[in-house]
Amino acid sequence: MKLADQDPRFASLAQRLECNCRPAEIGITYIVATNGHRQYRPCCLICAHVPVYNIPHDQLTEDERNAAVLLRGAQPQQCRRCRAWGPVEVHHWAPHALFADSFAWPTTPLCRRCHDEWHRTLAAAAAKKGGAIFGRGFEPGAEEFPEADVGPPTACPDICGLDDDAAAEAMIAWFRENFEDPAESTPYDGGYVYIWGGPYEARDELEDAFGKIASERALEIAVDEVEGDGWEWAPSGQRIGPQP
Repeated sequence: MKLADQDPRFASLAQRLECNCRPAEIGITYIVATNGHRQYRPCCLICAHVPVYNIPHDQLTEDERNAAVLLRGAQPQQCRRCRAWGPVEVHHWAPHALFADSFAWPTTPLCRRCHDEWHRTLAAAAAKKGGAIFGRGFEPGAEEFPEADVGPPTACPDICGLDDDAAAEAMIAWFRENFEDPAESTPYDGGYVYIWGGPYEARDELEDAFGKIASERALEIAVDEVEGDGWEWAPSGQRIGPQP
């Protein structure tokens, strides 16, 4: 999978490459996180450098995600905290559920040990101050940190009369509107802490919502497509927040 320099996304991704090659094309590759979700990253097609930057899923089309190449033997990166070289994870300083412009905030490459330590420390501090887990305020009763809740999924689209492919496409869009990769905003403490519910599975949620009206083939198409991106899901950020 490649993006040419005429593509409107090319310039911003080229800036993320952190190399001086000035390629005319950028490759799109991916790694598979421990929860089964894909994380897409740009790749310089000249020096093969892959930066620690996850391309948001909604910036790639379905065909582009399907055509991305699995990254094997990635170049080691340096943890910004302990300075060790090896595999790193992208730490988001601004959780997606709390900041509408989260992608404008900085991220930091951290090794798994340092990443886990950060989340454990913040979770412990939040618990001591009366909060459940870092990410929803330290004092649930305080006015500036209103208690959060999870809203219901949006209404199911009408798929009656659609062929299987079109029905599957509508179901996939509905699922992605209501569920997200837990890496987006779910607190992490040696493992994801599903404080807003979950983990949810695509098959269960799609069958509950569409099982009575969708054909078996349409459901299988939708489930296979969603599970291609991961097996465990959390409520989407738009459903998390103070409820009326």
